[in-house]
Amino acid sequence: MFSGAGGLDLGFELTNRFETLVAIEYEKQFAETLRKNKSNGYLSNASIVEEDIRGLTPQFISSKYFGDRCIDGIIGGPPCEAFSVFGSRKGLDDPRGMLIFEFIRWVKEIQPRFALMENVPPLMTIQDGAVINQINNELIDSGYFVDCKVLNAADF
Repeated sequence: MFSGAGGLDLGFELTNRFETLVAIEYEKQFAETLRKNKSNGYLSNASIVEEDIRGLTPQFISSKYFGDRCIDGIIGGPPCEAFSVFGSRKGLDDPRGMLIFEFIRWVKEIQPRFALMENVPPLMTIQDGAVINQINNELIDSGYFVDCKVLNAADF
């Protein structure tokens, strides 16, 4: 979900332990990049869905793309502009900030073995930590162990 150009998807696939079945991306230029990457041999088994996640249901995506396969994980990077120091910093008062809860909705409905959500470090402190606490609590209430931290990509 919120696949962007496919960096998270590709990273998971490069471990040779995961296969991207569906890459959902609403932004036209990102979806075009996904298609170009696919034509160049990356994410070769992924179906690219260029639609607004708010208009999709996990049931529709599952029936159309997953079949009877078990979904091990959901990964994604919901838009960060609402939280970023370079963005609006409006948090949940920005409609893009609310898209995080679309990610949570899908995790709750599909119940994969794991979920990984990527965002910006200010998400940890926006609105005095209320947003990250709400995210964590919703996942914990759904039976997930939550490990939330800021990582430096240079270390990986």
